[in-house]
Amino acid sequence: MSEGTPTPEATPQADYQAPASQAELDRIIEARLSRERAKFPDYEKFKADSEKLSELEAASKTELEKEKDLRAAAEKELTELKASQQIEAWKQEVGEAEGVKASLLSGSTKEEIEKHAKAIKEAYGNPAAPFVRSDGKTPPSKTKTAVEAFDEAFEKLG
Repeated sequence: MSEGTPTPEATPQADYQAPASQAELDRIIEARLSRERAKFPDYEKFKADSEKLSELEAASKTELEKEKDLRAAAEKELTELKASQQIEAWKQEVGEAEGVKASLLSGSTKEEIEKHAKAIKEAYGNPAAPFVRSDGKTPPSKTKTAVEAFDEAFEKLG
């Protein structure tokens, strides 16, 4: 093999032994973390500097800039609310025209809502079972148990 390629015997995995105790494992992990932290010694300083810069930028915004940001957020929320209300109005309108509950309709434009209403009407507009007329009698308010029905029938016979 070449000089730069380690042999399988030279790799640390060949003579690996699991840590015998939690303290030993903690020591191994701490050593590894220390090596990683050594790669980026100024990380905490840069992190603190970044936070300070963010604070300074926020503080340096003028009152007018802050108000502009608030206004833009409010206008965005108002636009979304108006769009939502318009969609609900279309659902009501289309639902009444097509005979479909507005709560079942979906879509973000009137055309999409109309298309969905027609699809619902086609799929569920005609009942699958025929209408059966009743004999005019209403069912009893209390259902009888099998024993009660048997007793009643026996009394009629006897």
